[in-house]
Formats: sequence, C-alpha cells, structure tokens
Amino acid sequence: MVVHSERFEDAGEQDEQGLYDYSYCGTLFTFRDAQSGFLVRQYADEPSEAHFLSELTGNHRTMFSFHTMMSYFARLLFTSSRAWARPMSARLQVTVTCL
Repeated sequence: MVVHSERFEDAGEQDEQGLYDYSYCGTLFTFRDAQSGFLVRQYADEPSEAHFLSELTGNHRTMFSFHTMMSYFARLLFTSSRAWARPMSARLQVTVTCL
C-alpha cells in the first residue's frame, strides 16, 4: 500500500479585525494499492477522527457505495488504511459516507 499525505488549509473572508468567517486545516491522505484506493481527510483540531471520503479507481473519485464497502478488496484495503491511521491517535473515530 502506498500512502500519500498533503496538508490543506481553507479560510473564509477576513474581516477588519483580521478574523475569518471560518478556518479549517488538516491533512488529506490517499491510500492506494494498485489501481484502487481511498481518500481520507483528518482535521488538525480533531486528531481522533478520520473521514473516509471516496473510493479511488484509476484517476476517478466516487462516493462510497454499499457494494464497494462489501467487496472483499475494499474491506481489505479499508482495514489496512484504518490500521495505518490508528497510530495517529490512541482512539480513532472513523466516518464513512455511503450513497
């Protein structure tokens, strides 16, 4: 499995006092095995949570479907991805969004 991580920051408009409407930062992880994988997001202020956002097939991203999560390969890759993410926190809450 190949793991790629990339930090991200997203902020709204800055007001006259220098404050932002919103501000998020964290890390996007890509877990890949051959042509398949997962995209995972973790916010810096929520280190015990990981959000599995989508499935990666070749160069395509798709939302998780029940069929995807039930397939053998997806379960194996999901388990490996979660095991890799677990050391980031003693307790990791995982969120999966399915269609």
